[in-house]
Amino acid sequence: MKAVIWALFLIGALSACASLVDKGDKLFEAGEYEDAADFYLRAVSRDPNNIKATIGLNKAREKIIDRGLISVRMLRLASNPVGATQKLEEILKQQQDWGIAPVGAVAATQQEETRFARSWLASEGRRLTDGPHPDQYRFFETQYSQLIAGSAALKKQFAQGQAVVLAKAKTKCRGLASQVSGQRFFLQRFTQKYCAMWQIPVTLKVDAVDRSRYKHLDLKQDISVIAEHGNIRARGVELEVAKLTETFRDSIWYADAAQRALAVSATTAVKHSRSARNVKRFANYTLNKTTKSKNSEGEEVVSVQKTDKIHEYRARVYREELTINMTLKSEPGGKPVLRNHNFADTNSTEAHNEEFPLANLHSRSPSFMNLSQIFAAQLNILQRDFLTALDEQWEKKYCQAVGSGGLGENSLRCAALRPEHGFAATWFTSAFGLNYGDLMSLVGN
Repeated sequence: MKAVIWALFLIGALSACASLVDKGDKLFEAGEYEDAADFYLRAVSRDPNNIKATIGLNKAREKIIDRGLISVRMLRLASNPVGATQKLEEILKQQQDWGIAPVGAVAATQQEETRFARSWLASEGRRLTDGPHPDQYRFFETQYSQLIAGSAALKKQFAQGQAVVLAKAKTKCRGLASQVSGQRFFLQRFTQKYCAMWQIPVTLKVDAVDRSRYKHLDLKQDISVIAEHGNIRARGVELEVAKLTETFRDSIWYADAAQRALAVSATTAVKHSRSARNVKRFANYTLNKTTKSKNSEGEEVVSVQKTDKIHEYRARVYREELTINMTLKSEPGGKPVLRNHNFADTNSTEAHNEEFPLANLHSRSPSFMNLSQIFAAQLNILQRDFLTALDEQWEKKYCQAVGSGGLGENSLRCAALRPEHGFAATWFTSAFGLNYGDLMSLVGN
């Protein structure tokens, strides 16, 4: 039996692989080489010994490289050396990952485009070496690592340029370090990483205590729960609301170096009522009465007489009403934040103990509201809204004005929450010549 099951499994697996290869073949014939490669790769992943899938995958990848080189040439002829070089770098990385070496006309095209690309890289390298931003040079070198690594001349040029840009990086590092003091914790952390990237030792000092953020919440609760029925109690509500203290640790306002607590006032009012009444219900059913008789020829005849009936029974109908009113209030950074959330719902349900199979009638339990689950879901909505409001308060404080924190500190605080914000983006571009994402790819988050 096990052998049969195993055989069926193998047949199914082979059939699935064949289907993937067939789809890959159709996409390949249609010129959809990326999609074809995806199907071939899935087939190879399922069965590494699938020769047809392996051959198809290699052919599709070769076509991807071929088509990519055509794109490189078109970009270069369109006077877009940046796009052409980026595409060529991508192709070289693909060839390395896939273990593909170009041959014939493809190799000739790649060699020609590589010469143009490396000529542009040499020119740009010289420009960036003489430029004011050493990080642009470092990012450029990282961005085109394959093309540079494959050229002895470029490797020598960029190695020689390191001494020039390193001197500029030292100046930049020391300039940042000179601004680190007091409450500039974000600038301290960034400067530490920035200087480490350039292997420049620095000693940075800030205050021992972060007075701009908070260590924990001081949560004051005012709870009212009116509910004679259901699975909700004041203690459960209190514990659920108290989870905000843990959630707060993910907020931008939290800092391990802080000491003070953020006072939060939480008001919760839950009211649930349930009424019940007895009702009369009716269920329809049919009785079949079979009779036998003989016709004039003496043959037995069976007839069925159907009679519609009504079964009466008693049921109990329940109606529930639920209202939840919640408020969270605080003053992060001395500015008030208030969020409310109100919820109301009703539920009608019915129960009975009647067992009458003829009418397809069976006992039925009431389906009441899961009050604790509903409350947790509504509280989650309020907490998300409240935390968003805290973020908005942070953004207003640090993304719109310099203030006493300094441009660098405030820009970094802004970027920690909204890296795409114009206030932060302007500082990164002017100070380093790179956007936030590119610079942090070098420095590390």
